[in-house]
Amino acid sequence: MKGKTLIDAIMTADSQSLRYCYVALTKTSMLKMMSSNLLQTSEKLLKKEETDRYDLYLKGEVDKVNMSDDQLRMDILLVLAEKLKVNMNYWNTTKGLTEFGEQVLKQTLVEYKKIDKKFEGTSFDELIQYQLARMFEVVDKKLEKASEQQKERFIENVQSFMVQLPKDQQDKIREELGIEDFSKKVINKVLATGGASILFSSIVNTMGFSLYMGASSLLASSAGLFGITLPFAAYTTMSSVIAVLAAPLFVAGMIVASGFYLKSQKNKLDKMMVPLSLMQLLLGHLSKDDQTIPSYSTIQRAWTETYQTYISYKNLNHQFITEQTNLQTKLTVQREGRRELMTEIPLLQQQVNRSVTEIAEYLKYNEFQTTSKDTELTRALRELKKLKVEINQLSRKEVGATGFLAKIKESWVNTSQHISKQDRLKKRNNQSKTVAERIIAIKLPIFEEKQVKINKNKEKIKELESKVRESTEAINKLEIQRKQVKEKQQVNQNKMNQIEKRYFGIGKLTSRDGIQ
Repeated sequence: MKGKTLIDAIMTADSQSLRYCYVALTKTSMLKMMSSNLLQTSEKLLKKEETDRYDLYLKGEVDKVNMSDDQLRMDILLVLAEKLKVNMNYWNTTKGLTEFGEQVLKQTLVEYKKIDKKFEGTSFDELIQYQLARMFEVVDKKLEKASEQQKERFIENVQSFMVQLPKDQQDKIREELGIEDFSKKVINKVLATGGASILFSSIVNTMGFSLYMGASSLLASSAGLFGITLPFAAYTTMSSVIAVLAAPLFVAGMIVASGFYLKSQKNKLDKMMVPLSLMQLLLGHLSKDDQTIPSYSTIQRAWTETYQTYISYKNLNHQFITEQTNLQTKLTVQREGRRELMTEIPLLQQQVNRSVTEIAEYLKYNEFQTTSKDTELTRALRELKKLKVEINQLSRKEVGATGFLAKIKESWVNTSQHISKQDRLKKRNNQSKTVAERIIAIKLPIFEEKQVKINKNKEKIKELESKVRESTEAINKLEIQRKQVKEKQQVNQNKMNQIEKRYFGIGKLTSRDGIQ
């Protein structure tokens, strides 16, 4: 089985087959299977009637599907990619689609072998034959318990089927079975020796997929003869064996009959539905007389549109990331520049303070007269002078006291004076600085060298503070821009994620132009 055959099967499947396949792949529920089986069993025991509840559930889900056939085909391909973890390919080309089909078939085998250790085949053809054999075993078991009348009718069905085949196919089947004719006696002997499964297997091995058109009447009539429900035949117009094999209820029946659903997890059930769904599509395609070449145009157009959209998002995402990187670079430069400015300001301020302190130190211990009419300076000088006088007065200690009480008083007076003096010294220091700052403020022609230095540094500080404000404003604007770009990038990324989630592996496609 080739990948192209699988893609062709999906593209040529009828609406009902597509819907059942889609439901089987996306709506299969372990819980629903178990509850349906339980309800069905209870009805059989209590009401003496049996209704296939899972059949009703499937039909209900199928009826809910309102997508077009083209949408279903695309969704089935996408679901297969996601369930099997097969990366997206360039579906706009026949080569890309067929390569994807090959990978789906290959991965289906890998996954199926994980859940069915008895299967040792290496191709999907072998998997189909393996599933056929399992179905034949069901008929075989029914045959063992059949009445003589049922066996007789079954032999008649087999004989009728064999004789209507072309002579070359009859010869191959006779050779495969080691018989000379298709008489009832010979067929009965084959059934008695190897059962119905040997008979069916010989037909499959001899005729290949041409069986799936001609053997429908035999298999369907046999199933009806032994009471095997094959509901899918009632849902579709197909009369081939596909109606038996690919029926969703047959699939469910296979799982329930083997007790699979009782011991498996949901992910295993999902993986079980993939090969059975593919069988439905493949056998439906291979059983058709009209093998017209299907058109891939709808899939290719839809994929191309999506891929182009994804690439536009991807390119836009790259632009956003580049823009964020550039903005971050600018922010780093601005922040570093501002940091340098803010580091320089305290150094200059220290120089200013040092110069002011030097002037203040001179004023603390020296008298200073000025003809300036600046009232603030005059008031400050008056206060400074007053503090100096008070300090001098408080510096005088009382000594020479005699007697115990007199000495205590003297000690208390001296301590009080010391505390007051320390307070005045502190105020004098502050007042000296105030006078120095006022001298500088009014540019009094004294301490001119220091004033020039101070004013120069103050100008530099003012200039630097202005630059810091400008830098801060620039940083704020850049941060707003970066935030806006990041928000846009996140919205764009979410759109990319939605496509990547639906189109599994599309993000891993190479950057080469896949649009042709």
